Amino acid sequence: MLEYLEADEPIEAFQTLFAEAAQLYTRSSPARGCLILTSSVNLRTEDDEVGLLIAEYRQRIERAIKERLSRAVKDEHLPPGQKAALAELCFTILYGMALRAQSGAGCDDLLGGTEVAIRPFVDTI
Repeated sequence: MLEYLEADEPIEAFQTLFAEAAQLYTRSSPARGCLILTSSVNLRTEDDEVGLLIAEYRQRIERAIKERLSRAVKDEHLPPGQKAALAELCFTILYGMALRAQSGAGCDDLLGGTEVAIRPFVDTI
């Protein structure tokens, strides 16, 4: 899914990322959501090894998002002072979408939310 961040235009990259996440997170029932993003909520202390593996994948996702935003700064599409806030917003959107899907929200519900969630990107980038 992270390949969508490679789009030339940053808005397109994040719109596609969120749209694909909505479809992916709601595709399979009952296994909805994202194991990587939501599983750490339910890990037990004896699951430390699994927790480390999941943390590595989460860090990879977060790093890819930060790198895409850095590219937007370099290409002068984004003021440098906005990068950290937009990265955090992106993480929050993806984590929230995963939890909502896990709780039964449909793809249309998630897509409707992403239309509003992308506005700070549009206003900033």
